[in-house]
Amino acid sequence: MASLHPLWTNWIVLKQDTLHNFRDQNEFWYVSSKDEDSDGNSNNQRKSDKWWLPTVKVSPTGLSETAGKWIQVQKDNVNQVLKAAMAINAQILSEMAIPENYIESLPKVIIIKLNESLIGLILL
Repeated sequence: MASLHPLWTNWIVLKQDTLHNFRDQNEFWYVSSKDEDSDGNSNNQRKSDKWWLPTVKVSPTGLSETAGKWIQVQKDNVNQVLKAAMAINAQILSEMAIPENYIESLPKVIIIKLNESLIGLILL
């Protein structure tokens, strides 16, 4: 089994810390997208478009101001985790060698775009 890139191990810890923050909250929860609302209504549009996403449920009284601010902080944290993952992927991909026969099999338009992208990365 291949070992993880060191940046990925740091990312995993960051992601797990973010997920663990949700463990003790009690003002909202998730239900399976297969389940229907407590009212018996189902969101058919969401089920067909994004069936893999769970549905968020909130108590009838809504979220407190504190919980709303906490969720915003968590959203910002998740965005940082996403940005870190994208940066790590970009770095790892830039370190990978691309086989010559693969490049030769690409249409010329794609090769031109790849060259433009690489020049853009070098000039940054």
